[in-house]
Amino acid sequence: MNKRALKLVSELKTVRWLYARGDHAEALALTNRLFEQTRGVRGLAQVVNAYYDMGNIEHYERGLQRLLQSAPDDPELLLALAGAYLHNVRPALARMTFQRFLDCWPRHARFADVEREARSLDRDLGEYFQSLRLHGADRLELAAMHEETLALLERGMVAPARILSDSLLERAPDFVPALNNASQMHWMEGRADRAIEAARRVLALDADNVHALGNLARFLHEGGEIKQSESMLERLRALEGGGEVHRLKLAETLRHLGLANL
Repeated sequence: MNKRALKLVSELKTVRWLYARGDHAEALALTNRLFEQTRGVRGLAQVVNAYYDMGNIEHYERGLQRLLQSAPDDPELLLALAGAYLHNVRPALARMTFQRFLDCWPRHARFADVEREARSLDRDLGEYFQSLRLHGADRLELAAMHEETLALLERGMVAPARILSDSLLERAPDFVPALNNASQMHWMEGRADRAIEAARRVLALDADNVHALGNLARFLHEGGEIKQSESMLERLRALEGGGEVHRLKLAETLRHLGLANL
């Protein structure tokens, strides 16, 4: 074992020690640094497994994606990634990953089990597609693109998320979740006019969309359009039966408008 490998083993022991004593944030920070620094597949696999051992499946997913770029012919990595997608509630990405395995390794010992898992997932995806209002033959791929966009946003990778979102909207220009994402990304990147345009486009398609109403209330308020902002806020407040999503979006909007304690 060379010096670099020995150093990695030592630092991963430190990660386990930090995590065991309750310093979870410090353990994660060290693991993230090792993830960025490690280049070899074997060493990278050790770092990725550290994420799993900490129960951080979001980072584990990202690590598996990188590992597969270096070892694309490893069926076990592919199945691990499908499992991570399921855990992180990305069912379309999981289903596409299962299919990749089934297409590439028809003689694998786990083929029958994976095929059963894929078929079981198919039964659940129907309701999922309905919730996204995706009905075409390409609904699985579009849903996967949407999930990947959200994953990139969760990691703070706005530019690649926007590029993927733009590609998704070229194929499905009336896809409301993607329009909401695009609106927020335009805002984050300083394109207020396009952010407002995308949010208004959502309301033209779905007049009671809580995300678009909340986003517009914020965007208009910060742009000095106070009366229009108040109108959007009242529409958001007036919605009934929105459940937890409505409650959270309303609270978020009030916070952005400085009204959280009123």
